[in-house]
Amino acid sequence: MNCALSLFSDRGYDGVGIAEICTEAGITKPTLYYYFSSKDGLYRALWEKEFKPLRQALTDTAEYDPHPEDYEQDVLPVLVMVIEAYTTFSDAEPAFFRLLAALMFAPDGSAAVALAREYRNFQFDLFRTLFANMARAHGNLIGKEELLSASFLGMIFSYISIKDTAHFGAEAVARQFMHGIFS
Repeated sequence: MNCALSLFSDRGYDGVGIAEICTEAGITKPTLYYYFSSKDGLYRALWEKEFKPLRQALTDTAEYDPHPEDYEQDVLPVLVMVIEAYTTFSDAEPAFFRLLAALMFAPDGSAAVALAREYRNFQFDLFRTLFANMARAHGNLIGKEELLSASFLGMIFSYISIKDTAHFGAEAVARQFMHGIFS
Protein backbone atom coordinates (compact mmCIF):
# COMPACT_ATOMS: atom_id res chain seq x y z
CA MET A 1 0.00 0.00 0.00
CA ASN A 2 2.87 2.38 0.73
CA CYS A 3 4.32 1.84 -2.74
CA ALA A 4 0.91 2.35 -4.32
CA LEU A 5 0.38 5.53 -2.30
CA SER A 6 3.72 6.92 -3.43
CA LEU A 7 3.01 6.12 -7.07
CA PHE A 8 -0.60 7.36 -7.02
CA SER A 9 0.34 10.59 -5.24
CA ASP A 10 3.11 11.29 -7.75
CA ARG A 11 1.24 10.42 -10.96
CA GLY A 12 -2.44 9.96 -10.17
CA TYR A 13 -4.64 6.90 -10.33
CA ASP A 14 -4.69 6.66 -14.13
CA GLY A 15 -0.93 7.20 -14.40
CA VAL A 16 -0.01 4.01 -12.55
CA GLY A 17 -0.43 0.39 -13.63
CA ILE A 18 -0.68 -2.84 -11.66
CA ALA A 19 2.64 -4.13 -13.03
CA GLU A 20 4.45 -1.02 -11.83
CA ILE A 21 2.91 -1.24 -8.36
CA CYS A 22 3.90 -4.90 -8.09
CA THR A 23 7.45 -4.23 -9.27
CA GLU A 24 7.86 -1.31 -6.87
CA ALA A 25 6.44 -3.33 -3.96
CA GLY A 26 8.40 -6.46 -4.83
CA ILE A 27 5.29 -8.63 -5.08
CA THR A 28 3.61 -10.63 -7.82
CA LYS A 29 0.36 -9.72 -9.52
CA PRO A 30 -1.40 -12.76 -8.02
CA THR A 31 -0.39 -11.54 -4.55
CA LEU A 32 -1.86 -8.09 -5.20
CA TYR A 33 -5.03 -9.63 -6.64
CA TYR A 34 -5.32 -11.99 -3.67
CA TYR A 35 -5.35 -9.12 -1.17
CA PHE A 36 -7.07 -6.38 -3.16
CA SER A 37 -8.82 -8.08 -6.13
CA SER A 38 -7.79 -5.27 -8.50
CA LYS A 39 -6.15 -1.89 -8.83
CA ASP A 40 -9.52 -0.39 -7.90
CA GLY A 41 -9.64 -2.52 -4.76
CA LEU A 42 -6.14 -1.41 -3.79
CA TYR A 43 -7.06 2.24 -4.35
CA ARG A 44 -10.23 1.91 -2.26
CA ALA A 45 -8.33 0.14 0.55
CA LEU A 46 -5.72 2.89 0.49
CA TRP A 47 -8.39 5.58 0.87
CA GLU A 48 -10.16 3.70 3.64
CA LYS A 49 -6.95 3.38 5.65
CA GLU A 50 -5.32 6.74 4.99
CA PHE A 51 -8.39 9.00 5.24
CA LYS A 52 -9.49 7.70 8.64
CA PRO A 53 -7.30 10.06 10.78
CA LEU A 54 -8.36 13.12 8.77
CA ARG A 55 -12.02 12.11 8.98
CA GLN A 56 -11.72 11.89 12.77
CA ALA A 57 -9.85 15.21 13.06
CA LEU A 58 -12.43 17.01 10.92
CA THR A 59 -15.36 15.44 12.74
CA ASP A 60 -13.82 16.54 16.04
CA THR A 61 -13.14 20.12 14.93
CA ALA A 62 -15.97 21.10 12.57
CA GLU A 63 -18.49 21.87 15.30
CA TYR A 64 -19.86 25.40 15.48
CA ASP A 65 -20.53 26.82 18.95
CA PRO A 66 -22.38 30.09 18.34
CA HIS A 67 -21.18 33.26 20.02
CA PRO A 68 -22.42 35.93 17.57
CA GLU A 69 -21.95 38.63 20.19
CA ASP A 70 -18.17 37.97 20.28
CA TYR A 71 -16.40 38.02 16.90
CA GLU A 72 -13.24 36.36 18.28
CA GLN A 73 -15.14 33.44 19.83
CA ASP A 74 -17.76 32.86 17.15
CA VAL A 75 -16.84 31.61 13.66
CA LEU A 76 -13.08 32.17 13.86
CA PRO A 77 -12.14 29.38 16.33
CA VAL A 78 -13.84 26.61 14.39
CA LEU A 79 -12.34 27.74 11.07
CA VAL A 80 -8.88 27.89 12.65
CA MET A 81 -9.25 24.40 14.13
CA VAL A 82 -10.34 22.97 10.77
CA ILE A 83 -7.43 24.61 8.95
CA GLU A 84 -5.04 23.33 11.61
CA ALA A 85 -6.49 19.81 11.24
CA TYR A 86 -5.75 19.88 7.51
CA THR A 87 -2.31 21.43 8.03
CA THR A 88 -1.34 18.91 10.68
CA PHE A 89 -2.56 16.08 8.47
CA SER A 90 -0.69 17.39 5.41
CA ASP A 91 2.52 17.64 7.44
CA ALA A 92 2.11 14.10 8.80
CA GLU A 93 0.95 12.50 5.54
CA PRO A 94 2.29 14.57 2.62
CA ALA A 95 1.92 11.83 -0.01
CA PHE A 96 -1.70 11.14 0.90
CA PHE A 97 -2.44 14.85 1.13
CA ARG A 98 -1.22 15.25 -2.48
CA LEU A 99 -3.58 12.42 -3.46
CA LEU A 100 -6.40 14.09 -1.54
CA ALA A 101 -5.72 17.44 -3.20
CA ALA A 102 -5.76 15.75 -6.61
CA LEU A 103 -9.11 14.17 -5.76
CA MET A 104 -10.59 17.50 -4.68
CA PHE A 105 -9.74 19.09 -8.02
CA ALA A 106 -10.22 16.03 -10.29
CA PRO A 107 -12.93 15.99 -12.95
CA ASP A 108 -16.14 14.54 -11.61
CA GLY A 109 -16.21 11.74 -14.20
CA SER A 110 -12.66 10.55 -13.57
CA ALA A 111 -11.88 7.05 -12.31
CA ALA A 112 -10.21 8.48 -9.20
CA VAL A 113 -13.36 10.39 -8.24
CA ALA A 114 -15.60 7.42 -9.00
CA LEU A 115 -13.52 5.27 -6.63
CA ALA A 116 -13.06 7.84 -3.84
CA ARG A 117 -16.15 10.05 -4.19
CA GLU A 118 -17.32 9.31 -0.64
CA TYR A 119 -14.18 10.96 0.77
CA ARG A 120 -14.62 14.09 -1.31
CA ASN A 121 -18.34 14.20 -0.49
CA PHE A 122 -17.66 13.71 3.22
CA GLN A 123 -15.68 16.95 3.31
CA PHE A 124 -18.22 18.97 1.33
CA ASP A 125 -21.11 17.58 3.36
CA LEU A 126 -19.35 18.27 6.66
CA PHE A 127 -18.66 21.88 5.72
CA ARG A 128 -22.10 22.40 4.21
CA THR A 129 -23.51 21.39 7.59
CA LEU A 130 -21.00 23.60 9.42
CA PHE A 131 -21.94 26.64 7.33
CA ALA A 132 -25.66 25.84 7.65
CA ASN A 133 -25.22 25.93 11.43
CA MET A 134 -23.37 29.23 11.16
CA ALA A 135 -26.12 30.63 8.93
CA ARG A 136 -28.61 30.19 11.77
CA ALA A 137 -26.66 32.81 13.72
CA HIS A 138 -25.58 34.87 10.71
CA GLY A 139 -28.42 35.46 8.28
CA ASN A 140 -26.12 36.80 5.56
CA LEU A 141 -24.81 33.23 5.11
CA ILE A 142 -28.23 31.69 4.39
CA GLY A 143 -28.34 30.14 0.94
CA LYS A 144 -24.56 30.29 0.55
CA GLU A 145 -23.65 27.09 2.39
CA GLU A 146 -22.62 25.16 -0.75
CA LEU A 147 -20.54 28.05 -2.10
CA LEU A 148 -18.90 28.60 1.29
CA SER A 149 -18.04 24.89 1.56
CA ALA A 150 -16.37 24.86 -1.84
CA SER A 151 -14.61 28.18 -1.23
CA PHE A 152 -13.35 27.19 2.21
CA LEU A 153 -12.01 23.84 1.00
CA GLY A 154 -10.44 25.45 -2.06
CA MET A 155 -8.75 28.07 0.07
CA ILE A 156 -7.38 25.50 2.52
CA PHE A 157 -6.01 23.27 -0.21
CA SER A 158 -4.53 26.21 -2.08
CA TYR A 159 -2.76 27.61 0.95
CA ILE A 160 -1.42 24.25 2.07
CA SER A 161 -0.36 23.28 -1.45
CA ILE A 162 1.75 26.40 -1.77
CA LYS A 163 2.87 26.12 1.87
CA ASP A 164 1.62 29.55 2.82
CA THR A 165 -0.22 28.34 5.91
CA ALA A 166 3.17 27.88 7.57
CA HIS A 167 4.05 31.46 6.66
CA PHE A 168 0.72 33.07 7.52
CA GLY A 169 -0.67 30.63 10.06
CA ALA A 170 -4.12 29.08 10.29
CA GLU A 171 -5.64 32.13 11.97
CA ALA A 172 -4.52 34.48 9.20
CA VAL A 173 -5.99 32.14 6.58
CA ALA A 174 -9.26 31.89 8.54
CA ARG A 175 -9.46 35.67 8.92
CA GLN A 176 -8.89 36.11 5.18
CA PHE A 177 -11.75 33.72 4.47
CA MET A 178 -13.98 35.46 7.00
CA HIS A 179 -13.25 38.84 5.43
CA GLY A 180 -14.87 37.51 2.27
CA ILE A 181 -17.93 35.94 3.88
CA PHE A 182 -18.77 38.83 6.18
CA SER A 183 -18.14 41.69 3.77
